[in-house]
Amino acid sequence: MPAQTVEKSKPLRYVEMPPAPDVAALVATYWSFTARSLPSPDFTHRVWPDGCTGLVIGRIPVRGCISRVVGASTSASEVPLFVGSHYWGIRFRPDAGGPCCARDAVALRDTSIDAEECFGAALAPLQAALLALPDTEDDRAATVVLDAWVRALLPRAVRIDPLVTAAVDQIVASDGTATIASIAARLAISPRHLQRRFRSATGLSPKEYASIRRGRAALKRLATADDRSAPVALSRLAADTGYADQSHLTRECARLTTFTPASLIDRLGDITHDRLVD
Repeated sequence: MPAQTVEKSKPLRYVEMPPAPDVAALVATYWSFTARSLPSPDFTHRVWPDGCTGLVIGRIPVRGCISRVVGASTSASEVPLFVGSHYWGIRFRPDAGGPCCARDAVALRDTSIDAEECFGAALAPLQAALLALPDTEDDRAATVVLDAWVRALLPRAVRIDPLVTAAVDQIVASDGTATIASIAARLAISPRHLQRRFRSATGLSPKEYASIRRGRAALKRLATADDRSAPVALSRLAADTGYADQSHLTRECARLTTFTPASLIDRLGDITHDRLVD
C-alpha cells in the first residue's frame, strides 16, 4: 500500500483501502471516516450513494459502538456526526452484498438495519478488533482486520450471479457511460433480461447503478483536484464524465448529493481525501 500524506488541518477525513486480492470478488473497497472536529456548529453530514450494500461500524464518544448494514440507495442520506467519531466500512460489490449479508438485496434497498441481524455472533470479533485499534488513523491495521473477517464470510458468498458480476465490471470500467443495450449485447442477453437479473442481485436497475458510477467519477475528479480553490470548468467536467452538458451535471449532482457543484466543492474543502480507490 502506498505511503500516505495526511492533512491534519481539515476537520473531516475520508480514505478508501483496497481489499486483498483473495476477497476482491466480494469487496469493492474498505473505507474509514474520522470526525476530527465539525466544520460548523450546525453542520449536517451527508453520505452520498455508492450503489452498494455496506457494513458500517462506528466508534462514537459517549455512545459507544454502532454496527449497521446499509442497503443500496440512489440518494444521499443525512447522519448525525459527533466530534471524535471514527467509522469503518466494508463496501461490498453490488453483486455480492446480498449474499454476504444473507439478505435479499431488493429488500435491503434504502434501508439500514442492525448488523447483528445479518451476521449474528460473527459480528462481535470484528467489532472488538476494530474498537481495539489505537485511536489513530492507521488504515493499514484496519485493512488487515477487515480482510481477515471477510475471509470468514467466503463460505457464505457462494450464490453470486456471474452475469451480474460481468455487468457490474463493465459499468465500473466505463464510469457509468456504457449503455445498458451495449452491455447486454456483450453478454449475449436481452436488455430486459439483464435488468431483471441485475435488480434481483443488487437492488438497483443497471441504469440506476450506472448513474451513480457516473456521478462518483465526477465527484472523484472534484475531490482529487490539485487545487480546489481554482475555478472548476464544469462544462469540461461534464463532458469528461459522460454528461450531456453542464446543466445535466448540475441536476445529477443535486439529485445524488443534495449539493450544487459549487456548494459541493465547498463541502469537499472540509474533507481530507487521502486515497480514493473506487
